[in-house]
Amino acid sequence: MEVGQDPAALSFSTFQTNKAFLIRCAKGGCYSTLDFADRGLTSDKNFALSLLSVDVATLQHLSEGLRNDCEILLHAAALSEQDFGGDKDFCDQARRLRSALAMVRRHPNSRNIVLRAVGWHPLSLWYASSELQEDPDFQEQAAWLIASKDGQGLDVVSVAQ
Repeated sequence: MEVGQDPAALSFSTFQTNKAFLIRCAKGGCYSTLDFADRGLTSDKNFALSLLSVDVATLQHLSEGLRNDCEILLHAAALSEQDFGGDKDFCDQARRLRSALAMVRRHPNSRNIVLRAVGWHPLSLWYASSELQEDPDFQEQAAWLIASKDGQGLDVVSVAQ
């Protein structure tokens, strides 16, 4: 029996802690497998951002804490490419993040473009290439840029490291 036929089978498997497997399930549209994922994973911000980049519909399968997290909601709004009703400031931030994400997704290895995107919205840093995220000089530049923008998103720099 495959997990797509009976997602509850995952609760008896070691796959419930396998990030790559769960992301593959989400890519295949089998979101219900996420209901049986390890609670530590569905509460992990990096894993949540990976799932959201696959499909915003995965938001409903995250922990309650992450479903109410402003950064996660901003990512979901930006990735959904539709405006969420509500707070004007939130919608403006989502639009700004959406534009920054578009730049970084096209050029994830470009130091200049990623830094420009981080200037637009610090959360775009998450989409930079792993090479840039692991580069100490880049981390320093991004941290300085984020700190100079009223300190918004400083915790994102530590996530990217």
